Amino acid sequence: MKNIMVAVVGMAAFASSASVTISDVIVRQQWPWNGKVNIDYILHGEEGSQHDIAVTLRNGSTVITNEYGSLSGDLIGVTPGARRIVWDPSYNSPTYAEALMVNFSASLSTADDDNTYMIVDLSGGSSASEYPVSFMSAPPAGGWTDEYKTDKLVLRRIPAGTAVLGAPDSELTDIGVAIGNIANIQKQRYTTFANSFYVAIFETTQKQFINVMGYNPITSTVVLGRGAWEGDANPVINANYQLLRGTNSFVKASDGAGGIWPDHAETSFFGVLNSKLPAAALSAAGLSDYEMELPTISQWEYACRAGTTGAWNNGTTITNSTKDANADLVGWYGRSTDKASTICQKVGQLEPNAYGLYDMHGNVAELTRDRIFSYNSSNASQIWAESSYVDPLLYNKQGESTCYVYACGGFLYRGTYSNDEMIQDGNVGGIVGMRSSSVVARQYNESNAMRSVRTGFRIALTPKR
Repeated sequence: MKNIMVAVVGMAAFASSASVTISDVIVRQQWPWNGKVNIDYILHGEEGSQHDIAVTLRNGSTVITNEYGSLSGDLIGVTPGARRIVWDPSYNSPTYAEALMVNFSASLSTADDDNTYMIVDLSGGSSASEYPVSFMSAPPAGGWTDEYKTDKLVLRRIPAGTAVLGAPDSELTDIGVAIGNIANIQKQRYTTFANSFYVAIFETTQKQFINVMGYNPITSTVVLGRGAWEGDANPVINANYQLLRGTNSFVKASDGAGGIWPDHAETSFFGVLNSKLPAAALSAAGLSDYEMELPTISQWEYACRAGTTGAWNNGTTITNSTKDANADLVGWYGRSTDKASTICQKVGQLEPNAYGLYDMHGNVAELTRDRIFSYNSSNASQIWAESSYVDPLLYNKQGESTCYVYACGGFLYRGTYSNDEMIQDGNVGGIVGMRSSSVVARQYNESNAMRSVRTGFRIALTPKR
């Protein structure tokens, strides 16, 4: 698309609500020409309201496939006013990057959905026979109060699509970090999600866990300085894979030992939570074939990025391996400039991403559903062996070297590190370990069952496997 000619300035489609309209859609090549296209528009609606924008690109009557990630700018949670979307055709394919399009147009509409937010009422506690479910198209007028962090569970719909996950080597080499085996682990690959799914906007809190299971795992074993970690709206910690998914849920049946992976046990956290969701409400929302589970590592990164391509989901990149002003805006970590982050922090205090998800960077590390073997120089390249994937869920078995996979670095991940240490053990890794593309694994140990004050989780509603 080096020589793109825009003959059609653009056109606005009808918005999905009579009270919300889009006007003045103008398509322009960026100048000086850099291969990208600006799509300017004006969104009209109630002040402070938030809306998602759908984009259809055409060359004449031919619809151009605009892969998720090729579009950036004012797309998600957009408030009324003059706004801009940027299309990068090279993200789609060389075909578009080199094409001469003389009848190019952009059609915009609101993509608001009455089921954008799923609300699960946990206030009945562990003795409740059912947890009522409702849906909202936008956050409440007063925002997400503590009620939504404790006695309710809020999940945000993440649209189906394709994105490039992982990160280029330059994300780290540009700040002087030797890439080593990290290059294999954060290998960039096209990843397609065939169906939309939901992700909790907050890390699971201690009160939410209590409401489901009847106890707080932080009190079930000795935790040094326990009082400092406790709080209804603080992330639940010390909850391991067995508590969340059940005994032998880390092993396939074909591998023996009564394995049930990728399923979970009925008595586990996810087993109990799923058993109390009203089938009728899920069916009415078209979610009969969905279940509450840990997100996969790919679902987590896709939701975290929300269309961004840099290290942090606020559209910025990493500038330092141990202390970074850009990261301070979105995540708690041990060397952040103005935060007492030697313990976990109450959820939802810092900036969310474009989907409205909080604490995707920092605070506690979040378990995912994947199982992979330990990383070392001989097998790291096998983790992402392909250049493209569809709904990946990793399961690898290699002796006793199996690992959990964490999605993001936690509040204690600071200090010096080596490549292998950062990759294998969540105790170290510095700020590098909490990037959007970060995969920090730690060896699974049946005897201690991976309980840690560094580890929490986030709930997803995802198609059943």
